[in-house]
Amino acid sequence: MSHYFIAIPVPEKIVPPLLEAQEHFEADVRFKTVIHPDDFHITLLFFGGWDSAKRTKLWEELKTKLSKEESPALTLREISSFGRPAEPRVLWAGMSYSKPLMTLQKKIRDLAVRHEFPVEERPFTPHITLAKGYKGEKPLRRQNLSMELPEMGWDAEEVVLYEIHPHSSPRYKAVDRIILQ
Repeated sequence: MSHYFIAIPVPEKIVPPLLEAQEHFEADVRFKTVIHPDDFHITLLFFGGWDSAKRTKLWEELKTKLSKEESPALTLREISSFGRPAEPRVLWAGMSYSKPLMTLQKKIRDLAVRHEFPVEERPFTPHITLAKGYKGEKPLRRQNLSMELPEMGWDAEEVVLYEIHPHSSPRYKAVDRIILQ
């Protein structure tokens, strides 16, 4: 059974500083999974392997509701992590606060709830995953997480439904898109 998620893709102009961050943190040596540049995205909702008819119905309703949404302006801000700082589960790049992005994600989440999809209970933390599964022999010291990201901005022009192909690289295939205003 295929798994799916809804996300904002990261444009090519934003990729170079993300690759520099992967290199800076030696992601290929310190982490089990290094995210392919074509897979950089900001997840808005993870579906998992839910019923395809239910997923299709939700996606069709999202197409109607989101096609009139404004493109949120996004700006790279920081490098951070989830999990224990010494052995992070996820190394990621974060964005400056964007009320339109938070509103967009809430609309998607609320509609998913109405369609009876289980949703994440933790607060939404918009981020671009760079690497997963710390495997370094030495703990990652907090000061090692310091790296300046250029304040690069972009408008999130689309929301994409992705299918996950876990044994491929890149792993995520765009199935459909919703163009924002």
